[in-house]
Amino acid sequence: MGEMRRYAIYWGCTIRVRYPSVEKAAKIVADRLGLELVEMDGVTCCPLPEVFNILLPEAWRVVGSRNISIAEKMGLDIVAICNGCYETLHKVNVFVKENELERDRINKILSRYGRSFKGNIRVKHMVEVLYNDIGLDKIKENVVRKLDFNIAIHPGCKLYERDEEMPNMFKELVEILGGRIVEYGIERLCCGIPYNYVDRDKSLRERALVKIKVLEKYNTDVLTTFCPGCMLQYESVQIRYRREISRRIPVINYMELLAYSFGFDLDEIGIYVHRIPLKMGG
Repeated sequence: MGEMRRYAIYWGCTIRVRYPSVEKAAKIVADRLGLELVEMDGVTCCPLPEVFNILLPEAWRVVGSRNISIAEKMGLDIVAICNGCYETLHKVNVFVKENELERDRINKILSRYGRSFKGNIRVKHMVEVLYNDIGLDKIKENVVRKLDFNIAIHPGCKLYERDEEMPNMFKELVEILGGRIVEYGIERLCCGIPYNYVDRDKSLRERALVKIKVLEKYNTDVLTTFCPGCMLQYESVQIRYRREISRRIPVINYMELLAYSFGFDLDEIGIYVHRIPLKMGG
């Protein structure tokens, strides 16, 4: 194996609290692909873009900059799996780099805690790392279990907002695993989680449930996404409104799907933490 690529891994809150199987899958996949995911000691919540960037944007940038400063001290670029964490850290990183006055304000605050924002690293989404840094060929070399079911992809609105190419990268990453991609027409529809903080019922019924009902019509076997927030939303809606759907569609993170394709069993990944049972023969 060649030299390991090293990244500072930002797990965020939801993966470790709700979906530790995603962390487990990411670690075993990274090891197989020659990625070293280095823990960022002392990080906090990103913090949540839908709340803090609206109500307290200056505090949002301070906390985000503090998290970024930890990776800067490590001398490593950050990689995030969660779409929301990626949005916060990427936007804060770009904004503070480009705005000297804001950078000075933030560094004055961070200096009280022995930290500073230098702006010398990048923040990447795992989609970018897998697609650009590892490459499709390297991933295909490690696939030992071809998928044989109908897979719907939910890129999440953050990927569309960041770069129109990122959802296409995600689709190609799924295609190389086999299976049949479900083209269902409303891939762009948000899961609704930002609306949770205003009206949870509407966020589930008018966003997540709409997509689940469409996926039912296309005989979808599995819905895959990177974002743990989206996973939580699509699992929750199928439990809360179970009488309004004919069956439940398992929601699996792409890192879990990749680990399964690499030959790891579902129990080994820890897939049993999911609220909707997933059975794929492993």
